[in-house]
Amino acid sequence: MWYADAHQLWNHIAHSRKLSTDKVAQIASALSPSVQWEINKVDTHTLINAYQNNKDVESFNVSTYDANKLKAWEIMGGYNSVKPTALKTYAFYRNMMLDPEPVTIDRWILRIFFQRPIKSLTTARYRACEQIIRDVASEFNLIPYQAQAIVWEQARIEAVHSFQGRVLYV
Repeated sequence: MWYADAHQLWNHIAHSRKLSTDKVAQIASALSPSVQWEINKVDTHTLINAYQNNKDVESFNVSTYDANKLKAWEIMGGYNSVKPTALKTYAFYRNMMLDPEPVTIDRWILRIFFQRPIKSLTTARYRACEQIIRDVASEFNLIPYQAQAIVWEQARIEAVHSFQGRVLYV
């Protein structure tokens, strides 16, 4: 399943780079906002390579926001971490570590729930969305992150099909 594959990827990179899987998953999560999964994987490699080759944080580009790039750089250096108060990135990081408790509520899940793009939620609405995913997971005997990943993939497929020939980056 999706999160198990992500965990395996970060575990492979961690071992080959002499890092912890936890650190690599945090870096990937910090770099993830508004970034396609395939690009997020490349950006994670890029940042780790730059850091381990003693490059400056300004010497390379990633696709996320500058603040997230700096946070990922600080995580790589060991002087920051993804905090539980960062609801989406914390849940995403924990899910990639195969923690069954958090539920990642990202822009694709929000499209399903609200039938339109929504950029952010209050904490209360985020928690309500998490509970919906937990309820669905329970009904189908799934781990919540498995249910979320299924919905996520379906939302991306529907977005591509509904775009009808125009370019959509997902």
